[in-house]
Amino acid sequence: MQTERPAVLVSPTAATRAELVELVREAMHGAPVRLAPDALTTTSQLTITRAERRDAAGHPILGRSTEQPERFRLIERRGRCVLVQERTGRRWTLRSGTCAPAITGG
Repeated sequence: MQTERPAVLVSPTAATRAELVELVREAMHGAPVRLAPDALTTTSQLTITRAERRDAAGHPILGRSTEQPERFRLIERRGRCVLVQERTGRRWTLRSGTCAPAITGG
């Protein structure tokens, strides 16, 4: 049995960030995605919320959203970085990223 452990990205490159955006976009069925430059570098958890569409006055078009955020986690498996979509269990192995074990507090 292979061990999996929470991981963080180490010194992600522009290519790593672009790949991460593409993987999350795929998981979100093509929805536009914008990630912070330090996404998955300090924690193994990533939470994505959909941007609210607003009218010209800045009010939400559809009222209050009840949609749950999409949650991902980064794990290290066999020395590779793997992004896991928690809701579906889908996994993507990052080709360009380097991972290290995440430090968990207690």
